[in-house]
Amino acid sequence: MGNKKMSTIIMSGGTSGLGRQALLALSSNPVHVILLARNEERAAAVRQEVEQAHQTKVSVIPCDMSSMSSVHDALLCIVNQAEPIDVLVNNAAINTPERQVTADGFETMFATNFLAPFIITQGFLKAVGYGNDPRIINVGGPIKRKPDIDDLNSRQGFAQMAAFESSKAALGLYTAYLHRTLQEENSSVSITGFYPGIMRSNLSSGFKGLIGIGERLIRHTLPGPEESGRFLAKLITTPNLSSQYPGLMYNNNGQEIDVPNADDYALQEALIRRANDMAAPWML
Repeated sequence: MGNKKMSTIIMSGGTSGLGRQALLALSSNPVHVILLARNEERAAAVRQEVEQAHQTKVSVIPCDMSSMSSVHDALLCIVNQAEPIDVLVNNAAINTPERQVTADGFETMFATNFLAPFIITQGFLKAVGYGNDPRIINVGGPIKRKPDIDDLNSRQGFAQMAAFESSKAALGLYTAYLHRTLQEENSSVSITGFYPGIMRSNLSSGFKGLIGIGERLIRHTLPGPEESGRFLAKLITTPNLSSQYPGLMYNNNGQEIDVPNADDYALQEALIRRANDMAAPWML
């Protein structure tokens, strides 16, 4: 690896799809990826695949993103390890056809797609030692749906697409909130959103009903995650990311895209207050 500095990256959702392709695309970059992974067997397989072909070093911290206790324990492992963290990539997401409730009492998509990244990111900002040019990359999309702050767990009625979009829209609002507040604080930490577009993945194949039928009909026409993985790897390894990509969210082509409700500060702050209340038992 010569004299290149090894960057340290935390990534969730790295054992398949977009995350796996990003790891494979890191190629000659000397990086240490700390994978937060629920399935240790799959994580071990990805680790072997990546380390055989790349300069990338991969470590695994067991973490079930639907369990806030597991997320909290993973954060403690990160804080206690000696390396400063250069990049946090919140990539993990889940798509369930029916309403499921976690052991903590949260709807599963809300817990996995938003609340877990919220706890990890808040812990990163509060307690993790930073490397050079510390940055956060949230994988999401330009979702127009506004989360119902009073029913984030879909107790009043569950529809798969609505619940999924609400959980990812919440992550987008959180990204917008941090993008603004970190700049106002002149923080050394920057945040960037990444929209990989519609592609073949376990996430897209999880839809049922008419949406699922439509996805299956066009699935063969959808691109795989390789291109998106390559661009995510580029974002991960870009020095001074906030200078080259100063906007809030970018697509595979490096083009800035609009984030709905990015200027709705009242909605964002209401979401953050609610998230802080819900996540309080597991925060650092």
